Amino acid sequence: MDLITNVKVSGINSLTDARFFSGAGVQYAGFCFDKSSSRSVSTEQVFQIKDWLAFPSLVAEFGNNSTVDEINNILSKVDFDYVELPDGFPIGAYPQIEIPIIQRIKVEHLSDITELEELLSTFGPQVDYFILDFRACGFEWNVIEVDPSNISMIKNLCSKFDIVIDVNITLDNVERILENIDPLGIEIQSGDEIKTGIRSFEGIADLMELLEKEY
Repeated sequence: MDLITNVKVSGINSLTDARFFSGAGVQYAGFCFDKSSSRSVSTEQVFQIKDWLAFPSLVAEFGNNSTVDEINNILSKVDFDYVELPDGFPIGAYPQIEIPIIQRIKVEHLSDITELEELLSTFGPQVDYFILDFRACGFEWNVIEVDPSNISMIKNLCSKFDIVIDVNITLDNVERILENIDPLGIEIQSGDEIKTGIRSFEGIADLMELLEKEY
């Protein structure tokens, strides 16, 4: 199934979710190794999930407490395509990571958008693409777009850098986001099983259907 934009799913921790998103055609499947997160998985869990499915790209997601040794140890056990590093990870350590890097950038204040171009430029060729994270600090898209200058600046960033947008993506805002800023893609969050093997995809199924490419 082809989608009208690239979609990254973050924090997959069940075969149920993995099957759904694989069938929906997402391009990037993220597995969280941040031990402080409720969505954290083990390499054994990832093996159990990935052996059943074929995603275009697998992403190992890490948090602020992760070390280069821990990251490389996990990457030696599972054949990931990308590693996602958190905002604030020591940039000097990047050359020690052997697979392409996705850099998460957390937007703490909307006024920070004006300074992002300089920040993103510092990463240069060390980063494959960026995740611009509005979700962490609770910024909703309908608040961001109230000020047209925010949209203009984000669109400008998306024209210069490969950027995936992490915000609360909904049926109501996804088309505006894609049309107004033209990002590389969007990030959506994986969910939780109601019980083993059972998960409600109400809402997310409609979103994925809306993102299907028409021929």
